[in-house]
Amino acid sequence: MDQEKSPGCYCKKCGAPIDPTDEKCPNGHVLKDVGRHYVVVLEESIDLSAKIGKEHKLPSPIPLTFTKYDGFTQKISTLQNQNLKDYHHTTKYRLSVAEYCLNLLLENYDNSIAFAAGLTGFLVQAKSALDSLSEEINLYYSLGISNPPRVTDIEDIIKTQNITELSTKNSNLAQILSRQISLTQGSWFSEFKNFRDQEGVHRKRSPRHILIGRPTNDIQIGGKGVAEYCVNILYKINEIIEDCYDSVI
Repeated sequence: MDQEKSPGCYCKKCGAPIDPTDEKCPNGHVLKDVGRHYVVVLEESIDLSAKIGKEHKLPSPIPLTFTKYDGFTQKISTLQNQNLKDYHHTTKYRLSVAEYCLNLLLENYDNSIAFAAGLTGFLVQAKSALDSLSEEINLYYSLGISNPPRVTDIEDIIKTQNITELSTKNSNLAQILSRQISLTQGSWFSEFKNFRDQEGVHRKRSPRHILIGRPTNDIQIGGKGVAEYCVNILYKINEIIEDCYDSVI
């Protein structure tokens, strides 16, 4: 007669009942004890691992609003500066694409290619929205930072000489940028930029860690819950951009 298996213990991969002392399920899958559940430890070239997690529900982000953006649109409507108007349009476009990519990520929260496309697109476009904003500021206040074909990025605008020049023209705006955008290690922007560079642009991507939860799994990279992190970043960047426009209008 087969040995009775402990209730609540099973192989996550094939569903076979197992005993708490088993190292492998009847089908040969390696097991790992996580609470009262057992899961297969996934070992792949991309360093993907999985374990039972806690209750996890994906966030449902509220669509972005662009109230102050529209106010700045009105303010520059009579200016004879098409480059400024083009970059102003681009800032909203980049942020809207980032929002679309975030929703793609949330709809495909399974570490698939669609998930990767959503994550990469989100990180790149969210940073690009800040870069486009910095070029708007550069053009509006004639800071003279740009050197075509390269345009101002957000790191340029916060350099000491540039933020000092900006403070003589709009001290409130300069304070917003100085307070919110910092390359100091541990700041939200430094962490975000490094994450964007690693996952979306330059370097080898980091290992994924999947927490098998209910009703949805959680995917973590470098200790970050990807869904929650990206939603928070989208709202933060939109808030910064809106605050910058508000300081001008």
